[in-house]
Amino acid sequence: MTKKLMIILLLFLSFSVDTFATEKDKLDKLVLAGPVAPVTYPLIYMVEKNRLKDIAEVTELKIWHNPDQLRAMIAGRQADFLAVPTNVAANFYNRGVDLSLINVSIWGILWVVSSDVNISNLFDLKGQEVVMPFKGDMPDIVFRNLALKQGLDPDRDFKIRYVRAPIDAAQQLMMGRANHAVLTEPLVSTVLLEAKKSGAGLHRSINLQKVWGDVYKTEAEIPQAGIAVMANIKGKPEVIEAFQHEYALAIEWIRLHPEEMGKLVEKYIHGLKQEPVAKALRHVPLKFVTAEDARASLEMFFGALKKGNPDSIGGKLPEGNFYGK
Repeated sequence: MTKKLMIILLLFLSFSVDTFATEKDKLDKLVLAGPVAPVTYPLIYMVEKNRLKDIAEVTELKIWHNPDQLRAMIAGRQADFLAVPTNVAANFYNRGVDLSLINVSIWGILWVVSSDVNISNLFDLKGQEVVMPFKGDMPDIVFRNLALKQGLDPDRDFKIRYVRAPIDAAQQLMMGRANHAVLTEPLVSTVLLEAKKSGAGLHRSINLQKVWGDVYKTEAEIPQAGIAVMANIKGKPEVIEAFQHEYALAIEWIRLHPEEMGKLVEKYIHGLKQEPVAKALRHVPLKFVTAEDARASLEMFFGALKKGNPDSIGGKLPEGNFYGK
């Protein structure tokens, strides 16, 4: 056997062994889960394009719609990678759930939508009613925190009316039963698009991320949501590394293809339509940052939440093992 033929044979055998090991180590199924929110969009792309085929035979996406469904998923270990608000991940971790936050991708999607074109800051809302979804949850906590930081008393200076879900707040605006509401994207863009069609005068009035940056003397961004990895995958670094790589690539694709992403969101999430989703993506600060690199921003955010509502993060700042790479 010639030396050249021997080298070719060895290379072939090496490739065959590596391929066999990769195939053998593949997971039967990988379950991704997320809410009806932009943090889930990269997961949709990854499932639609089968981007994780090298690490799993099947990749499944589950959509959760409320905190009860999320709790059931976590308790029943029904997902491997879970898109969640960062404070929710911290809350579960501090209550003993074996998970790690591995990235932050959503850096603030909170807005005050108003029927008054003159509203531009929280002081302009003094004495007025503000419709708020999810009492004690992210929008409420951030709004209250920002009010207090500016010397406003959220319980005295505003008339906060709570509703059970963001869609209820949006409907109150659309029906003229409310003048101001705190909403998140893509619902903001959906409401404004419908208002334009119907002739209703609604405006994207206050960017709460900008307010956050102003009062905390930092960037106009809030580390609002990202991906948590559950216990059954935490011991598989090669799976996490592959996921992180593909999630980051998905974000870059979404930035360049908002219209196409809108079509995919409409396909996977009932009730969301291509046009408002595509418009919303122009206002969604999508940015992939590992949780380890985002730790300083996260701890600042968690510290602010702890002052306003300690229960929102489980009573304390999560410790080192919470922040994954």
